[in-house]
Amino acid sequence: MTSSPIAVLAHVTLDTGDVFLSPRSAARERAVALLRARLAGAPLSSGRLVPVPCRSDYAYLATVERAGLLVTLVRVSPHGPAPVVTFGVAVDDSYADLWALLHRRHSSLRGLVPCTEPGDPPQPPWLAVRLEPAAPSIPPADLLWLADFERTLAWAWIDHVGERRSEATA
Repeated sequence: MTSSPIAVLAHVTLDTGDVFLSPRSAARERAVALLRARLAGAPLSSGRLVPVPCRSDYAYLATVERAGLLVTLVRVSPHGPAPVVTFGVAVDDSYADLWALLHRRHSSLRGLVPCTEPGDPPQPPWLAVRLEPAAPSIPPADLLWLADFERTLAWAWIDHVGERRSEATA
C-alpha cells in the first residue's frame, strides 16, 4: 500500500486553537502501516479498548462517527482507564458534522474554553483534538509522543479511507 496523495494535515487543538500543519513526509511509514493494519483488522465501534503498540500504559477506543474517525485515548492505570484526549479525523467536507460533535463536551476541564467554533471547521483533511480530564496528569515526557500518535493514527485513517474508496471504484 502506498501512502495517501494528501500532502498536509491540519492538526488543531480545539481547547487552545493551536494549528500545526503536519506534512505527510514527517509521518513514519512503519508506524502508519502498523496502525492502518489495526484499523483495517479490528471492528470499529466495538466498544473495546485497543492497546497502543509499544505503550502499555495507553489504549484507545476508535469508532466511526459522522462518517469520520473518532478516537478516545486513555491512560491505563490500576484505577481504570482515564481519558486523556478525544480526536477526530476528517478526510473531506462530508465530515463537517464531526467537527461540531467534538465541540460538544462530555466532560469539561475547569478554566479551559474551546478556542475554535463548532460551525467553522478548517479545510480538510484535519485532525481535531479535544483535551479530556486526565490530560493534565500525563507525564510531560509523553506530550510529544501523544501528538505524534494522534498524527500517525490520522494518517493511517486517511490511508485506510483512500484504500477503501479505491476498492469501491475498482
